[in-house]
Amino acid sequence: MSGKADIYIADFARKLEVYGTAMDSVHHKKRPWWQFLFSIVDRATIPQDEKDRLRHYTVFVMIGFPFMVAFGLYNLAKTQYLLSGLIAVTDICLLVSWILLTRLEKGQVVYRVAAIMYFTLLLYMVYKGGHGGSKILWMYSFPLIAFFLLGREEGLFWACIVFVIAAVLILIPADWLGVYPYHSDFKIRFLTSFAIVTWITSWFEYMRQRYRKGMRAEHRQLEHEQRRLHEEIIERKKVQKEKEALIEELQQTLDKVQVLQGLIPICSSCHSIRDDQGFWNRMEAYIQKHSDVEFSHGICPACKKKLYPELYPDE
Repeated sequence: MSGKADIYIADFARKLEVYGTAMDSVHHKKRPWWQFLFSIVDRATIPQDEKDRLRHYTVFVMIGFPFMVAFGLYNLAKTQYLLSGLIAVTDICLLVSWILLTRLEKGQVVYRVAAIMYFTLLLYMVYKGGHGGSKILWMYSFPLIAFFLLGREEGLFWACIVFVIAAVLILIPADWLGVYPYHSDFKIRFLTSFAIVTWITSWFEYMRQRYRKGMRAEHRQLEHEQRRLHEEIIERKKVQKEKEALIEELQQTLDKVQVLQGLIPICSSCHSIRDDQGFWNRMEAYIQKHSDVEFSHGICPACKKKLYPELYPDE
C-alpha cells in the first residue's frame, strides 16, 4: 500500500512541475492549499513590488471567489440570471487575472480590467437594489480594493468615477431607467458615507505608502552599510593575507640565515673542529654544515713558495 502511495505522490509532484508550480517536501502531512498559492506567487519571475501587490490580490481572490460563487448561486436560484451571469464572469476574470499576474512583469492593465469588471458588477447591483436596497451596500468594498490594487492616485480616480455613476443612478427619478427606488434620506446617507469611506481608505493608503517608502529607504541604507562592511571585510582580509605572506617571506629568509655563535672547540695544530657528537671535522666541512658558506680552494703566494720552491724561486 505504501509503495502505491509513493508512486502517486511522485506522479503528482511531476505534474505540478510541468505547470510551473512548486511543491516542498511533504513531512507526513499535506500542505494547506493557501500556502500552495503563495508559493506560486513567491516563485513567479516578477519584480518584488509586483509580488507584494499580487499577495494582496491573492488574499482578495481567496476570500472573494467562494463568496461570489455562493452569491451567484443564490441569485441563480432567485432566477436573477443577468446578475448571476455577471458574477460568474467576474469570478472567471478573477481566476484568469491571477494566473496572468503570476507571469507578467507589469500587471497594471490586468488590475484595471479586474477593477472595471468588479465595479460594473457593483453598479448593476446599485441599479437592481435587491431586497430593501441591500445590494448597494457592496459598494463600500470598492474603495478598499481599488486603493490596494491600483495605488492611491489611480484608486482615488476609479473610486470617484464609481461614486459619480452611482450618484447619477440613485439620484435620477426611478421611473426613468427602472432604477430601484431608494429613499431620499438613504440616498444622502449612502453618498455621504461612501465619500467618507473613500477618504478614510485614501488616507490609510497614503500612510501605508509613506511607511513603505520609509522602509525602503531604511532598507537601502542597510544594504549600503552591508556593502560597505563587506568591502571593508574583504580589504581587511586582503591586508591580513599580505601580512601573512610578508611574515612567511621573512621567516623563510631567517631560516636561510644561520649564525655560528658560542665556543667552538678547534684543534690548535690542524684546526679541525669538534662537533656536538664528539667527532672532529675539517674546518671547511664544519662551517659549510652550519652555514650557507661554500669554499673555493686555492693557494696563497707564501704557500706556493713553501710547497713549490723550484717553481717559485725567491726573487
